[in-house]
Amino acid sequence: MKRLLILVIVLLLAVMVFSYADWLSFDSDSKSASVTLNTEEVKEDTKAAFEKGSAAVDKAVDEIENAPEVDVDVEVKEEPAVEE
Repeated sequence: MKRLLILVIVLLLAVMVFSYADWLSFDSDSKSASVTLNTEEVKEDTKAAFEKGSAAVDKAVDEIENAPEVDVDVEVKEEPAVEE
């Protein structure tokens, strides 16, 4: 029962998000109802998200490759052994 409730909540959230993003629309008249998935909008949004993510990765790679090299000398100080 708990799994069914979680599934219903997830489906409702998905419908709400898809409707908000204009991916999903609902229409009805006196005899029928319909649900329309705007595939063109989905393609455009996913392409834009992919391009934005790709640009962010490219920028991060450039920053890492062009970062100045740092010479770090670390002195390790040995602690005397504790005898029990």
